[in-house]
Parts: sequence; structure tokens; C-alpha cells
Amino acid sequence: MSEVLTGTKIMHWPDFAGPAQEFLVVEHDRIGMRYLIQRVGGPPKWEDAKHLRAFLRANQHLKVAAADLDATDPLLLERSRYDTGSNNQARKAAKAAVKGIQSHVDADQRASDAEDDEEDDSPPTKRVRRACAPAATVCLQEKSLECPITHEIMTDPVVAEDGHTYERSALVTWLNLSSISPVIGNHMGRTMLPNRTLKSIIASRGS
Repeated sequence: MSEVLTGTKIMHWPDFAGPAQEFLVVEHDRIGMRYLIQRVGGPPKWEDAKHLRAFLRANQHLKVAAADLDATDPLLLERSRYDTGSNNQARKAAKAAVKGIQSHVDADQRASDAEDDEEDDSPPTKRVRRACAPAATVCLQEKSLECPITHEIMTDPVVAEDGHTYERSALVTWLNLSSISPVIGNHMGRTMLPNRTLKSIIASRGS
């Protein structure tokens, strides 16, 4: 496998239906044969180059070039917090941005907790509906096979740079008209990766 370029963001999916996990390749020490890796939630750490390349060979992943990254990307903001070469004002701005992102996450969590509390005090009719969870699970599984653009079961699913899976033809048409993610509303490039795991699951349904 070729060298991973500095500034590249790596997105990988431990679970095809779950969110992407991400990290940023900050530096490459060719003499020490290691990469400096930045993840959200802590300082950058050096990792062995052989281990990183083996990990990428073994896992479905997507590489996003440095030129395609948005300036507000959480990984770039996190990196600026620990970059001693940045001036103090830049570090403060990055810290404030990350804090703002966390406040949104906390607000969502509080809303979710409030919803859970409401369900605990819900009338018997709601409890009956919750008792039918298996049927709801089947419905959710069906939803996970649908393209967010067409709302139809996919036949050629691909993972986009926003970490979500779409029908290839629908995503190509969308990106010809807009560079904004149809799901999360952030800027994204045209890179896409086949979601072979999901494609095999969809194919098995018809057999």
C-alpha cells in the first residue's frame, strides 16, 4: 500500500449501519516509520506506519484529501488546539468552536433524555406499542436499506464523504447539482466508496 499523505482524513466503518469513525494524518516520520494521528477528544499520538497500513488494508475506509476538508471539520479544530505552531488566538477560536459543537451534542442528549422520561410515564397504549418492538425493529432495518435521497431500497449502495450510504446514481445526480450533504447539510466532495457489505445484505433479501 502506498504512503498515506499528510493532511488526509481517514473515515472507516466498524459497523456498516453505524456512523463512521475518523482520524487525521498530521505528520509522517519517514525515519521513525510512524504517523502522527489526530482523533477528536485528545492530543495527537504517534502510531507505527506498518500497523496503520495493515489496518487500512483490513478495513473498509475512505480517504478525504486535505484540499477537500472543510475549515470547520472537528478534526482540524482539534488539531489546532494542540498545534504549538499556531498562535494563541487560533487555538482559542478552535477551542470555542469545539465547545460549541459539544453544546449542540449535549442539547440533543438532554432532549433525548426528556423523551425517555416521558415514555416512562406514558399511558398503557404507548407501553403496548413499545411491547411491539420486534415489528418496529424490522421497520428500522428496512429503513437502513433505503437511499436517503430516493427513499427506495438501494441496488448499488455507496458511502459518501459525509459517512452516509446512498444509491450511486442518485448521489451522482445530487452532487452534479449541489456539494452539500443531503443528510447532514455539510459540504462534501465527490468521493464515494462501494458499500459491499450492505449490497450483499440487500441481495440476500431477494434470494
